[in-house]
Amino acid sequence: MQDSTNSKIMTIAFVATGFLAAMIVQVLFENLSVSFAVVARAHNNEAIQHALPIGVGLLTFALLQFNAKIRNWADECIAEIRKVVWPSRKDTVAMTMVCCVMVVFLGVALGLFDFASQNIIKTFVNLNLFH
Repeated sequence: MQDSTNSKIMTIAFVATGFLAAMIVQVLFENLSVSFAVVARAHNNEAIQHALPIGVGLLTFALLQFNAKIRNWADECIAEIRKVVWPSRKDTVAMTMVCCVMVVFLGVALGLFDFASQNIIKTFVNLNLFH
């Protein structure tokens, strides 16, 4: 059961990676076509415009899906993630509240420090010690 579940998770992850690779190539292709004439000419060809990102996405998926070392590594990663003991909802809410309180406290402290240092510098500037 676990091997089948791991295989499904890996396939979904590899499909997502292929999709992201295709999107990255598409965005790079569009941006580079603005700067370089050679790329712009290739970008104007609809076959290349659509085939290049799709090809890169499919190639990425195939390289990940059919490489035994990568599949073994991904299977080990999934097995390790399954061993993680995740905090409960109550613990997560409590830790989030502590973080929020600390952010507000430190924000006020830094604001007060900024205000005090600003007034100290204004006082020195107004004393005309530098003229």
